[in-house]
Amino acid sequence: MDKNRENKIFYAGDEFDFESIMREFGSGNDDAEIDYDAIGSKPVTYDDIEDILSTDLSVDEGYDYPPETEPEVEEESGEEDIIDSIVEEYTDGSENETTKVFKPVQDNDLVTDGISDEDISPEDYAEDGDYETEKAEEPTPKRHERRKARSFGELIVTPFISALALIALKVQQSKLSLSFSADDDEELGQELPPEKASKFYESFIDGLHIRVRIAFVLSLVLAYISFSLPVMGAMSATAVKSAVCLILLLAVMICGLDIMTSGLIAIAHGRPNANTLIALSALLSVIDGFLAACGVKGTKLPFCAVPALTISFSLLGSLLNCRSSRIVFNTVSSSRKPYTVTAETSVTGNGVTILKSRMTTKGFVRRTEEAGPDETVYGVMAPYLIVIALLLSLISAAVSKSFAQFAHILSGIFVCAAPLAILLTYPLANFVSAKTLIKSGSAIAGWSGIYDIGKCRHMIITDFDLFPKGSVTISQTRIFAGMKPEKVVSLAGSMIAASGSALSPAFAELMKQGKGSLLRVENFRCHEGGGLIAMVDGVEVYCGSASFMHLMGVHLPDMFKIKNCVYVSEGDTICGMFQMEYAPVDSVRDALYMLMRSDRHPVFAVRDFNITPQLLSVKYDIPTDGFDFPSFAQRYEISGAEPSEASKPAALVSREGLGAFVHLAEHAKGLYTRVRVSVMLSVMSTVIGMIVMFILSLTGQMTVTAALSFLLAWLIPVLVIGFCFSE
Repeated sequence: MDKNRENKIFYAGDEFDFESIMREFGSGNDDAEIDYDAIGSKPVTYDDIEDILSTDLSVDEGYDYPPETEPEVEEESGEEDIIDSIVEEYTDGSENETTKVFKPVQDNDLVTDGISDEDISPEDYAEDGDYETEKAEEPTPKRHERRKARSFGELIVTPFISALALIALKVQQSKLSLSFSADDDEELGQELPPEKASKFYESFIDGLHIRVRIAFVLSLVLAYISFSLPVMGAMSATAVKSAVCLILLLAVMICGLDIMTSGLIAIAHGRPNANTLIALSALLSVIDGFLAACGVKGTKLPFCAVPALTISFSLLGSLLNCRSSRIVFNTVSSSRKPYTVTAETSVTGNGVTILKSRMTTKGFVRRTEEAGPDETVYGVMAPYLIVIALLLSLISAAVSKSFAQFAHILSGIFVCAAPLAILLTYPLANFVSAKTLIKSGSAIAGWSGIYDIGKCRHMIITDFDLFPKGSVTISQTRIFAGMKPEKVVSLAGSMIAASGSALSPAFAELMKQGKGSLLRVENFRCHEGGGLIAMVDGVEVYCGSASFMHLMGVHLPDMFKIKNCVYVSEGDTICGMFQMEYAPVDSVRDALYMLMRSDRHPVFAVRDFNITPQLLSVKYDIPTDGFDFPSFAQRYEISGAEPSEASKPAALVSREGLGAFVHLAEHAKGLYTRVRVSVMLSVMSTVIGMIVMFILSLTGQMTVTAALSFLLAWLIPVLVIGFCFSE
């Protein structure tokens, strides 16, 4: 609360003296500061809000506690007369109202803002009429004024537009993730370790294998009958075919009993989802098949084959989910010291960036178990699809005047609301992806991890990504005259160790061989000229390239000016030089070529002053014109960035070097695009299928053959996208 909100501030229970009251009423400056020391208390300020909100109050407690001993109020008769005259002056003397003195608040009083109403009698309250305010006259509506009717097109298009908007909102809510809360952990229960989660999902695989095979065999028989292929004997009759289709569909529904029960429970809770669409589609086909088997006049072959195939493909999706989860969790549990990949928003200051760090894998299992985009999208669309299918069926029955065929029409339109690939788009692509990534020792944390990496436009690349441990060695060492080798090695090794660059392992090995030791490094800083400056044992030490030594005024003979060399000096006196050898790695070369073809922006936050665009161009034989090398200060800041507390693991990499990192990032990006395309195709088959079946119902040509052919045609591109996503 602002201190200067009001000039006149009074507090119940405070003591006032005559001088403070005269100063208050006599002040002509509305913005004058209030002397809180004079009045004995202080109003609540903005800084106090946090403390107030953190205070625990029960419903039986008041806002203020009474003092243990009540202060005695001294009566001043002379000052009371002056106060009465001041009050009469400000009230124009219109009313002579007795001033009531309220006692300190007691425990048994009704308290509101620290003021007790114990001493107030009913006569002290105003009458009900005093609280009434004048009501503004409402304009009387005109007679015969009607709301403008919406067109038929608006009535049909509006639900579709609303559904698409909600889908987009739901998809936007699945991005970046970026935090776990204690309440969520408590609600979902304790997260399983990766090895236990792998065994948990493995226990379902054998049972799902059997159910999937049985469901597909029965569904293929249903499809054979639905396409009116040759049959023998009594099977040529429509009623007999319908009865057989009904029995086969019921058998498939038993195989997918978990899908049926999950869908019905969801609609009972008022939250229909993809399983609800499958369950309702199957139940409507059962009703249609029962009426056709009973020989109702004018009935056609029921749509039992469509929900049977939908249940079969959904069971296949569940099987693929279990197998991919087992692969991913086995990869996580078998990795000793993996790198965790996260999506960060505050590293480069420009968009979302992929960051590889040694962060813990906590939350990886839970993110992998989150719902995929197909479940999310159809969960949003489910209530709209149910209502639209019912409305279209009523319109078709009314227009064609065939209410006796209402069950057949509703079943034909609704089977398109649950297409064959409704729960197969994401599991299929994710399973093929998991089998591919395990070859490189990587894993992605489900759709949430795919989304995080797929949306990132920046990528942090460090020294060890370009030249992993063992690829940088010291080929030659030279100690200048008058210098002790142990001291020079210690100076260089201490400076390089403080920098944390890719040179550190090589100099650590040199110190072991040359009996050097780490020295205390103070005031360490990097220079934009390509070198390091620090105080070592009270002496200023320079460490860097030949150009850096020249920039710092250190004399260096021309014969010793060599590329890819580390120089160290005490002040302006050169101490030694170490010629470095950078061995290119084939996997890094392939990764750099992949980055060149990608639209992802790599940020080379390298600390080794010898790693330049020219060095990369020579060692890896690639053009480096578009590569971003920030200033040395920014490189140290970016390369030293750590995941925020709200960061969630998006993926895991168990191998060193840039190859596995870039392969994972580009793979996740491609998977993100392909899954979105597959889900979009599935949604398009739903919308277009319902419209096509509605039109066919108006013309009397709606058959199970047409519906099955249409949905199988839309299934082919989904299968192609899923199975072809592999190296």
